[in-house]
Amino acid sequence: MGYMVKDLKRISRFLLTFSGAYLISLVFLHILPDIYAATGAKTGLFVLIGFFLQVLIDYSSKGIEHGHVHISHKTGIAGVLIGLYFHAFLEGIPLGIGQADDYSETGPLLLGIVLHKIPVSIVLTTLLISRYSNTRKIFFQLLLFAIIAPLGYLYGYYFSGETLFSFEEIMAVVVGIFLHVGTTIIFESSDTHKINLEKLVAILAGFVVSAFLIG
Repeated sequence: MGYMVKDLKRISRFLLTFSGAYLISLVFLHILPDIYAATGAKTGLFVLIGFFLQVLIDYSSKGIEHGHVHISHKTGIAGVLIGLYFHAFLEGIPLGIGQADDYSETGPLLLGIVLHKIPVSIVLTTLLISRYSNTRKIFFQLLLFAIIAPLGYLYGYYFSGETLFSFEEIMAVVVGIFLHVGTTIIFESSDTHKINLEKLVAILAGFVVSAFLIG
């Protein structure tokens, strides 16, 4: 049993690092150039807004989006869940707006979000099991986590015409969020916060897969 837990943790850590590298590569090779071509100098402002928005989310979520959570066993997890769900909702919005605008290149972004959600789901499940003895509560929270990003997608799809900002501006905010999450993942996804061979392979794999899909 101990080996299974250790292997699961190792796989989760690899996927987490891979997803972080994938998101960063996706931002610099694909999303950011497209946004800058449409919005120009305003891009930087919206990226910064997204970056610091994620800083505020982290204050509530305690970093669970990065594949770990920094709270004691006596601390409540309501803030963690609210921060995580808000983060997931924001991630889904540009996907919906992109589809509403016939934006056909949201596939790589969707893949990045899905890959990122796998290790986060493992951490969330572990946290819920450690806090709740009621299985129904655990499944309810996991179900909510599963549908919150699609809800963001639906919001973006049906209300894209009523937003104050363009798709590119909203996407720039998401880029800021991705940069915060991706860089934090790369530097904090190991216990020692150092780059070992396994971590280096995961980073390079994330860069290569992202470049291949975009190309």
